[in-house]
Amino acid sequence: MSQHDDKSPFDWDKWPFILPDPDPGEPEEDETSNSSYVRFDELSLRLSAEIGSVSAMSELGRKLLWGEDGYRKDPQEAVKWLGAAAEQGDAEAQADYGYCLQHGIGCKEDPEKAVKYYRAAAKQGHVAAQMNYAFCLKEGIGCEENTRMAVRWYRAAAKQGNTEAQEILSHCLLGGIGCKENHRQGMRWLRRAADGGNTDAMAKYAVNLDFGICCTPNPKRAIKYHRMAAKLGHEDAQFNYAQSLLHGSGCKKNPEKAVRWFRKAAKQGDSTAQFYLADCYEKGIGCPQDIKKALYWYGEAAARGNTNAQKALQRLK
Repeated sequence: MSQHDDKSPFDWDKWPFILPDPDPGEPEEDETSNSSYVRFDELSLRLSAEIGSVSAMSELGRKLLWGEDGYRKDPQEAVKWLGAAAEQGDAEAQADYGYCLQHGIGCKEDPEKAVKYYRAAAKQGHVAAQMNYAFCLKEGIGCEENTRMAVRWYRAAAKQGNTEAQEILSHCLLGGIGCKENHRQGMRWLRRAADGGNTDAMAKYAVNLDFGICCTPNPKRAIKYHRMAAKLGHEDAQFNYAQSLLHGSGCKKNPEKAVRWFRKAAKQGDSTAQFYLADCYEKGIGCPQDIKKALYWYGEAAARGNTNAQKALQRLK
């Protein structure tokens, strides 16, 4: 492609042929959308894009789309540049352009066209595009529903280390969704997602190990993943970790520590954790007996529809 290729979306009359140097006398500013640094950087990137650099078109479009590096968001112009780069095969641009088309960001919503660009980027190994293409196939967005094909693309993203794809793939394998049921592979992918830092996968893997779902029960290994996810703020994991500590499942009983984790989950709005915390306060399990606090947490759980808490409130009152 020549540097004057008509495929690049710019107006020659407005093209800055001479790139101005930053004013050395200008006081230092933060790197915000109004700073001289960002203005100079954007002008330089625009220059490269306008003379036909596909990578510059893609980068400029992305920064304008998401407001990266202090750039002011401009979805309409972003789509113009992303579309130009996508047409010339840039996978990053194809993924972002597809996202804009799917959700109508800076352009008219066009799911069918979005799928076309997701597919193109996915075939080049772009992980986010593989995930989005798989989702469209699974839900029938912009294309015919095809769960089996969706699983193939989730697998492709999973093999590249995407923990969300690994978790989804494990769910499909464990349930035989879009593929042959395979508990061993399903648990293997779930563990990979958990070890990769996916808190939902950690919580699910721990529960499966605790109750022997699709695997041999292993409470000692489960407690490790309950704890990991709990420390990362996962509400269900905090409750399950507290339960394990309270009953000594996979670890020594520790009611005091259990109460601390029930409280963490309760503060996040888990009504079951709120009920258990209230029960501990009422009976003095792992903490001093405190009917006032018990009533408070029973009330919080009852307000969220917990029937056991509602009965406890009636009994105490």
